[in-house]
Amino acid sequence: MEESSPRTRTWREKLVTIAAILVGLALLAALAQALVLRGPWILFRPAAIETQAASAQRLEADVRFMSIDCHPRNYQHHENRRRVTDMVAARFSEAGLEVSFQDFELREGRFRNVLGRRKGTDPTASGTVIIGAHHDSCFSTPGADDNASAVAALLEMLRLTAGNEYRRDQLFVSFANEEPPFFGGKDMGSHRLAEKLVADGEAVHFMLALDMLGYYSDEKGSQPSPFPGMKWLYGDRGDFIAVAGDLGSGPGLKLVKRAFLASESLPIRSLRSPRELGWVNLSDHSSFWENGLPGVMLTDTGPLRNRNYHGPGDTADTLDYEKLARVVRGLQAVLVVADED
Repeated sequence: MEESSPRTRTWREKLVTIAAILVGLALLAALAQALVLRGPWILFRPAAIETQAASAQRLEADVRFMSIDCHPRNYQHHENRRRVTDMVAARFSEAGLEVSFQDFELREGRFRNVLGRRKGTDPTASGTVIIGAHHDSCFSTPGADDNASAVAALLEMLRLTAGNEYRRDQLFVSFANEEPPFFGGKDMGSHRLAEKLVADGEAVHFMLALDMLGYYSDEKGSQPSPFPGMKWLYGDRGDFIAVAGDLGSGPGLKLVKRAFLASESLPIRSLRSPRELGWVNLSDHSSFWENGLPGVMLTDTGPLRNRNYHGPGDTADTLDYEKLARVVRGLQAVLVVADED
């Protein structure tokens, strides 16, 4: 057999080199994409922020009230929703907030956002800090994780921070109409509020939507990923809390991650991706995006992890209230970090 000519060997070497370069570029592109999706990254652990221990018992009691005593609380059951909003308003008042309501009429009935404002101490501090959770459930489901867990966490965080002073104004909201048939439309309670904020000229420094915070598992394989190939980035155990946003949500994602890392909370992971890919827009923060305002979502990853999502099995006895209590520590720290320049 004849040996390859020097010219042939040279071309083969060039082809191998080109192929290696292309593979390397593809790997670098994949790494860059992964860094963007999982980012923003906190390279150094922030200084500790002092927080108070939350009560797992109180959290469970609130979830049981909403998911059992007020079941169902979907758009068709006005009395049950009224009992929830009355409870939220009373607890907002107990925490020292200025309570108000945003009522709106639809053909399906009257719906109500409950608002609680804590005035800041510095008139020059620009932008309001907003944290909210929707109180309605999907159709006839108990809605313990979705979304009694988040409302309970919001109320417990407010109980623990009552009397604290912050530079910026803070607005806490219990939203109506996050669930079908209103999701994604202008009759979501969060959309009505975002429109009002824009109309009133109220600047928003930071907005956090709390949606499904109580379901966890340490079992291997308990955490699917929203997009193929992401298992190696996030692991496969549902033992963490996640903060999600679009590609422009870097500052909000970083704020939440700093707060959770600085407190005695759960491990936190972030995801940012284009809105068009879905998942990162599945809560009330998307209403703020639609109105040109910032927003991110804090979640246990809901339908990815919780097989009871939007089903009859979403009950109070499926949640981990000790881990939910640790999430409340992180939320206390969010108020501190969001108050910084």
